[in-house]
Amino acid sequence: MEPEEIANYIKRTLMKKCVDDVIVSVGKDNTALIKFSNNKISVTKTWDTIDLGIFMAVKKKIVTTSIKDISYNVINHNPIS
Repeated sequence: MEPEEIANYIKRTLMKKCVDDVIVSVGKDNTALIKFSNNKISVTKTWDTIDLGIFMAVKKKIVTTSIKDISYNVINHNPIS
């Protein structure tokens, strides 16, 4: 799932709840790790991460959060009813 699709899905899901307004920001990052041992490369690893930030207003109260683990289980486990 692409970052733009994630942001739109979360925004639509939250707007169906009792949220007055919502701002969703999604950032995608590619990280590389290179580990040296005895002047030689011993480990190389690359991975992609998606960071999610949510700012919303609920009943005249402001809520902000960030999520590092992006999956449908995390998105759909929403305590707002």
